[in-house]
Amino acid sequence: TPVAARRFQELAGHGKIAKTYLAVVEGDFPETLHANGWLHRDTASVIRKKRRFSANQPSVAGEQTAETHFTCLGHRQGLSLLQGKLITGRTHQIRATLCSLGFPVVGDKIYGRDETWFLRFRDGTLTEDDTRALRLPHQALHSWQLAIQPDTATARRWACPPPDDVAALFPEILQPD
Repeated sequence: TPVAARRFQELAGHGKIAKTYLAVVEGDFPETLHANGWLHRDTASVIRKKRRFSANQPSVAGEQTAETHFTCLGHRQGLSLLQGKLITGRTHQIRATLCSLGFPVVGDKIYGRDETWFLRFRDGTLTEDDTRALRLPHQALHSWQLAIQPDTATARRWACPPPDDVAALFPEILQPD
């Protein structure tokens, strides 16, 4: 409802909502990484809505601050499993940040290793090679936990297990015993 939406915005503005994501990325991610910088339109991309993360640059018109804490939970077969805790919540924040840092999210057609995957996906011309390179038919980015703490009496926490195909990439960590 509009009332609930306003309340969530108010709580988020006061740091009372915590969002934690799981992401499987290409490459060997460091143990921890605090990404603090700015998001702006990626003018080098043919995809109009694509954004780029830049660290340690002064903000200019059209940029938004973006801050995420990443922790690596494991490595396997050239992939890393990450936990990402949002400090700010911007459109495409996690995907743009990880891509800009050189760790694209598995299955991501816009922020993956080849942005032309998105163009072929849009046109219905993805090849078998594209599908293999993507590894998954969707992004391996999962909204994992949400905590709301308006006050100590009404604090709430929810968790949602990742999809089976994402969990299968790190079975020793993500699949139940």
